[in-house]
Amino acid sequence: MSKKNTPPVENIPKNEEPIIPIPKFDLDRCLKKKESLIKHLKHMIDYNKKNKALLSFKYDHISSKINFVQVSVIIISTAITFLETIKAKYSFDETAETLLPIIFSTYIALVLAIVRFFKLDEKKEEISKTVQNFTFLINKFRKTLNSVIVYEIEESTYEGWRSLISNYETETYDFYITTRESFDNIMPFKDLIYYKTKFRREFL
Repeated sequence: MSKKNTPPVENIPKNEEPIIPIPKFDLDRCLKKKESLIKHLKHMIDYNKKNKALLSFKYDHISSKINFVQVSVIIISTAITFLETIKAKYSFDETAETLLPIIFSTYIALVLAIVRFFKLDEKKEEISKTVQNFTFLINKFRKTLNSVIVYEIEESTYEGWRSLISNYETETYDFYITTRESFDNIMPFKDLIYYKTKFRREFL
């Protein structure tokens, strides 16, 4: 039997990435992409400004709780010091002298334990960081939007246009996904409904 002639197998380097061909320049397609991207970026700016506002509402709500606890602890601590000072000069009911410091100290320990249990300080810090990320993200969207609007698409500038789109679809959008994940973790559905209602009541 005669052996069939088989074509030679080319040696393809294992570490070499496949070369992806660059799409040919198509002005109509680029202009459609530009138009859709402008609409998308405007939507993303408005959408994330709203998300930032919702987080700000929750930040203020948690801050008010922490401030109330801190102020009340300061007042109670001052009251304890005041009682100890006047006890040395004036006589009070013995039961009151014994119970009041115990009650005040118990209150301080209780409210501080509640704050630690609900991790209010950690939540406040996490919200603050996510709000900052939204601020950076919104400004990034605005910068990209301005670049897209003023960009003159021609065959000679096509490579720059592709680079602009690629940077947005990778770096900027990846950062948006990360920030959005933080938002979803911070804002459960119940809180989302509550703060959306508050947002409509105050801004719409």
